[in-house]
Amino acid sequence: MSTVIKKIRLINFKRFKNYMIEPNEKINILVGDNEVGKSSILEAIDLVASGNTRRVESIGIDKLLNIDAVKAFSSGARSFDNLPVIKIELYDSIKKRLKHNHWKQTSVFRTGASEMKVKK
Repeated sequence: MSTVIKKIRLINFKRFKNYMIEPNEKINILVGDNEVGKSSILEAIDLVASGNTRRVESIGIDKLLNIDAVKAFSSGARSFDNLPVIKIELYDSIKKRLKHNHWKQTSVFRTGASEMKVKK
């Protein structure tokens, strides 16, 4: 039996400040103009499903982080606690969170309770 993604939530990921999509159970077609985020949604699923920190390293956290979140941080209180965080959450058919990954701009990769530094 395969897992069906019922909900995808993206926070501070690329062009998405706070976005949620509930895909159809059978088939989904992403249609839109250039640069609206179609590939970003697929990339988010791939990043979480693989859980590979090296993939995040190779892309670069600066290319994944929402620019508006960076601007808000830069113009506000600049501390570690206020660093922008990328959140990608996938939920299954019983509305349970399958996986979620968090990345902070300081290149710390967090998943669940574990935390490890990403080498630059």
